[in-house]
Amino acid sequence: MSPLFTAHSGSIVRTVSLHLAPLHRGSAGSVSFIYSLLTKRLLSCPLAFARTWWRHLAGEEEDTTETQSLFDMARISAEKAEEQAKSDDERSTLEEDAARYSGSYFRSRSKTVEDYQRKVSDALNALGYSRKLVEDENKLVTLAEKSDSKTEALVTWITRNLFVSGKLRDDERLIVFTEYKETLFFLSNGCYKKASTKHAPPALRWHGPERVRGRQGEFEDKTAAVRLLLATDAASEGINMQEECRWVIHYDIPWSPSKIVQRNGRVSRHGQTRDVSVFYFHSNEDEDLEFLAYVASKVSTIQDDLGSVERVFDAAIQRHFQGKKIAQKQIDFAVEEQVKKSPSRTELGKSSATDIANLTERAKQLLESTDARLGISPDALVNIMRSAIAVEGQGALEEITGKPGFYRLKPPPRWEALARQTLTVGSRTDRMELVFDSASLKRTSRGIA
Repeated sequence: MSPLFTAHSGSIVRTVSLHLAPLHRGSAGSVSFIYSLLTKRLLSCPLAFARTWWRHLAGEEEDTTETQSLFDMARISAEKAEEQAKSDDERSTLEEDAARYSGSYFRSRSKTVEDYQRKVSDALNALGYSRKLVEDENKLVTLAEKSDSKTEALVTWITRNLFVSGKLRDDERLIVFTEYKETLFFLSNGCYKKASTKHAPPALRWHGPERVRGRQGEFEDKTAAVRLLLATDAASEGINMQEECRWVIHYDIPWSPSKIVQRNGRVSRHGQTRDVSVFYFHSNEDEDLEFLAYVASKVSTIQDDLGSVERVFDAAIQRHFQGKKIAQKQIDFAVEEQVKKSPSRTELGKSSATDIANLTERAKQLLESTDARLGISPDALVNIMRSAIAVEGQGALEEITGKPGFYRLKPPPRWEALARQTLTVGSRTDRMELVFDSASLKRTSRGIA
């Protein structure tokens, strides 16, 4: 189980949640998508929620005579934001549209909803997130500098783990993930400045999603001052940081288990030589945050079987945020039962040790016959590799002295990036050994060679 941050939920979450939940219960179940959107943002950070909330109320300018059209536009925008958005900006725009259309739809249906909306607005105003301030681009930096318990906990963790005696550690990096560009802005202004006041810049650098790939090399460069990468989920695809980083913090927890695994996979992957630590926030004062922390921890323990149980988590999350609470023991039981029914485990469970041995031997024979038919031998593979290196004009494949059949690659310049990613362990400059004959590998593993 992944270690967890312990943080109090903060007055804004408690106060706003008090009035947001009745808003959901006072509406039809078919509009739960907008409650989910608002709740996700509320649990992410105050600024992310406030920006969307005031857009939600901006829908008063829409024509409320076509209520079905308003509902359809809100639903379609929310679905596109969740499933089709290709960038943070596009997602933010679609979610603002969903919030605006749904706000008009709500008010056209019930005066009771207007009362709940007014209470949420009053709570935001009292907490310093008024519509006037939130919609004033010149005031956003000031709002982002407002403290809450999560940012304070993050700053404390950073100063304790990325610094020793006031100086940056050379051997550690940290990635902080969030779902929303507004939360990224909130952290890059507020949290960064709080950390920098305690340690002289350039202690930390924060990079938005559009710059992640361009800064990957700098993040992994031991001589650079960069120790922390802040990114949204849009940047979690395709970046591999396992060589220098082993710490991931989920500033907010996605409601999709596969997104949690995808985030963790940026550092927990082939080439990682250290134990990976993943951190989530949880709070005894906020049952929503506590529930999501439980889901995230559970996902980490059954990651290999996630495909067979993801629907269990999806259903549990939906039930929880619809007010239909479900005990953790029930979820544990459902997950265990589903894992038992996993096709891979079921098929393996039906096979005896003899069956497995026979299948393995048959597969080996098929592989050997294919190798013979196509002329794929260890010597042929070595010759192919050396021919490819010769075409490049630089590099070499050298057999290791005293270890026949084992080679070390000096890659041509154009191969360097791929070789670094696949053949280098951690920060070592020497490459992993290559072997082209599986029989040699078996002999070595058994201590014969």
